[in-house]
Amino acid sequence: MKNKRKLLSKKSILIISALLAIMIVVGCLLGYKMNQLLTDNIENQLTEQALLISEQVEQSIEVQFIQLNNISGAIQNDITFEKVFQNVKLEQEGVSLGMVALDGTVLYGPPIIASEFTGIRDSFRGKKAVSYQKGKGLMFTVPVYNGDNVKYVLYKLYDDTILKDKFGRECYDG
Repeated sequence: MKNKRKLLSKKSILIISALLAIMIVVGCLLGYKMNQLLTDNIENQLTEQALLISEQVEQSIEVQFIQLNNISGAIQNDITFEKVFQNVKLEQEGVSLGMVALDGTVLYGPPIIASEFTGIRDSFRGKKAVSYQKGKGLMFTVPVYNGDNVKYVLYKLYDDTILKDKFGRECYDG
């Protein structure tokens, strides 16, 4: 009788030990799989968020070029630039609008050194451009044509102090 109990006890202990080992292995595998699924899900969420933020930034930059192209078009249509600039309202302090001649002379707007911003050079070559100069700000530039030739470059300069408010994006409270 005691042998049977000892035998049953040993069998029970072996069975319980085997079940426990199986449960530990299954638990580890499930934990690994859950971790993998969670990581994949987070990667997908971050990718989607990054795409959305990049689209937002692209749209806000494109809006700047649309505004400058509209002003450039008005100047190209034989409207004097002084008259055009009188009608343009800037959205906030720290934003300036101006126009530069080919020799670097500022025709309208605050004084700048045209050679400090590569975008001005690029726009004299017929391209719209964005350039940044630390301490000066972010500049958007577009060419102003006279026929087929670039006559002036129109620029919009955002001061360093307002860049984060205008173009910065926050996500996940960060």
